[in-house]
Amino acid sequence: MPIDPAAFRTAWPQVVRSLAVTTRSLDHGEEFAAEAFARAAAQPDGAITDLVGWCVQVGRRSWLDALRHQAVLARIQPQLARPEVAPVDVSPEPGEDLDDRLALLFVACDDAIAPGAQLVLAMRVVCGLTVRQIAAHLGIPEATAAARLTRAKATLARARGEFAVPDGAARDARLPIVLACVAGLFTVGQRDELQPADATQDPARDALTLAEALVARYPADPEVLGLRAVCRLGLARRPGRVRDGVALPLDEVDRTAWDRRLLAAGLDDASAAVARTPGGRAGSRWRPRSPACTPLRARPS
Repeated sequence: MPIDPAAFRTAWPQVVRSLAVTTRSLDHGEEFAAEAFARAAAQPDGAITDLVGWCVQVGRRSWLDALRHQAVLARIQPQLARPEVAPVDVSPEPGEDLDDRLALLFVACDDAIAPGAQLVLAMRVVCGLTVRQIAAHLGIPEATAAARLTRAKATLARARGEFAVPDGAARDARLPIVLACVAGLFTVGQRDELQPADATQDPARDALTLAEALVARYPADPEVLGLRAVCRLGLARRPGRVRDGVALPLDEVDRTAWDRRLLAAGLDDASAAVARTPGGRAGSRWRPRSPACTPLRARPS
């Protein structure tokens, strides 16, 4: 059956997180999730009523099959007797109440990985950007981005061993690079998808969803509020910015087409961010890179 793109985008992070818990590896979680979704696509219409549950179970069985096959080939019989998996429907502490995509972002932004590789891993595994898009955003060759992705996965597996969502203090330390990833996703969406066909092909809208989840987790953080302001203001000003497939300079955009509700919400976020502790977080590494992120000097009439 063809998988609805919206259903896939919702289910993918849930399945990856569950299988990463099961296999104790982000890399394996992604690998067996991909296999499960491929099998789901081959099923007849109506055969799957719960895409997430079905893919988690199929991915789990595939991983167990792989374990058994490796054990037989290596003639390591004692490994077959150990407990095979943790329950796949319960995320371990800490982070069990985190949005699945945020949880994976915090895992991918591990400080054991070099900062540039953190961005590549998070933007590929969690944000779903292609290696080409990531390379263009970072201004590096595609081969370099691909190499960083491979090294990041290997480093994470070597440094942390089993997959685990970091606790509150570790998440706080990783927040700057998480913000950079979400800002990068928004920038790519504003640059590459001037007129998205629908919500399933809209990285900028995905970035706003992640920013909203971050605000729910850090409601008083000025940089988090500032990031949501950037996303809201950019999306509010998107209508009317394209003519005949070409992006218009700001002074030629039809401002009457702007989303006033979203624009007001973005300005409220910007005001709240400015009112918080000035100067931002010490050592913060994210900066908006999109022309859409420039501040408004005054509320438009």
